[in-house]
Amino acid sequence: MFIYVTKKKISAMGQNNINIALEHAKNYLLQQQNTNGSWTYENAVNIQGPEHLHRPLFLTSMALNTLLLIAPRNTAAISRAIHYVSEQKIDENDHVDLLASQLWGIKAGNTRRLEEKKEELLNLILKRRSPEGIWREFSGASNLTLYGVMLGIRDLVEDSIYAPLRAWLLTHKAQDGIGWGLHENFESTQVSFSTNAMLTLLYAGEDPLNKDIQQAKEFLLSSHLTSEGGWPSSALTIPKESTTYGTALTIITLLHTHEDLQDERVKKGISWLLETQLPNGSWPLRRDGQGGEYYTTYYAVKALRYYQYLQEQLTKHEVRVLLKHVEHPCYLARYLFRMHDLEMLAHYRNSFGFDLLERSLATTEAATQRRKTILDILSSHSALDCAQVLDALKEFNTYKHLNKRSHLAQIKNDLDALVKLGLVHEHRRRYFLVRKI
Repeated sequence: MFIYVTKKKISAMGQNNINIALEHAKNYLLQQQNTNGSWTYENAVNIQGPEHLHRPLFLTSMALNTLLLIAPRNTAAISRAIHYVSEQKIDENDHVDLLASQLWGIKAGNTRRLEEKKEELLNLILKRRSPEGIWREFSGASNLTLYGVMLGIRDLVEDSIYAPLRAWLLTHKAQDGIGWGLHENFESTQVSFSTNAMLTLLYAGEDPLNKDIQQAKEFLLSSHLTSEGGWPSSALTIPKESTTYGTALTIITLLHTHEDLQDERVKKGISWLLETQLPNGSWPLRRDGQGGEYYTTYYAVKALRYYQYLQEQLTKHEVRVLLKHVEHPCYLARYLFRMHDLEMLAHYRNSFGFDLLERSLATTEAATQRRKTILDILSSHSALDCAQVLDALKEFNTYKHLNKRSHLAQIKNDLDALVKLGLVHEHRRRYFLVRKI
């Protein structure tokens, strides 16, 4: 049964800490971006897994999608990254993972050129399907590859493409029959590869209450490392200690499939992620790791942001009412995450309006900031005359020096300019705002 959590309890769970962590992650990514829009490793890293997962194209797709989750209005950084990814030349016979990563990296762009590029990449990816309707790369049909492909093609194909993929995954589990391993011949179920397969199924339209998904979900819950708070990755990498990758992916998967939206194991996993973040804002694979990596940072950010967003939504009256009438809360959670992703995409694509607004407010930075402050003041009041606006400005340290004899005409000019822009309205020399800017 779902138990409603109050705002106070949510705050105790570290909403402020999550905000701080996400802000640090944003600053880290912005500082690490190269002038050409890409992200690369400053120093040589201990490469685990396929080499192509460490190429600049893959790293840049990861980083820009991280920014889309938490800072979609950083349009310059994201746009430079999308352009960089779109310009990379990939041989059509190269790893399908790279083709999918390039497609994933340019999905937020929507110019004619980028739409044509998406279609080109999608056709190349679909041509690489095997007769079963899946993609076979290193180690046979890798669940890691299938998940990467799904990130690229999601929302771009019809169910006729998803259906055989779902069918294949549900009939090619690990040999122990519980969840999934790296590939179809893997002996035992692994945490990270099960999350890869489960998210692929969910993104392809599978019901989260499917018995195979629920069985694997129970495996994930039982794999929680109680003493540490997180989850391991797999027997191929780090099987007996918590990792950022294993913990974050498990949290994301459980938030989509678990009926208990307040499971203590998820909360402990969130705490583990917060405690594992490095001072520079990135996340390492493991707590004693050498440094942060872009893919671990992406998954940590996604887990934290999804968890935070869900807690925010659960404080809303209309969501609480819905929960009373929804038999399975995971359906509502899944819908909310979908809305979150669409909101972030809309923020990025529509942010030019905010950029244009700021530039149109005034010709100098000081005047722009002053007029933005005036808009904030009017947002909190019914209607104010020019002198009252000046008095309200003086409440801010920056504007304490203002006085009516010297500056009233300047504030009147600010207000008239905002009226001409259609942002503020005036009646009988009193100014008001009814739409938040």
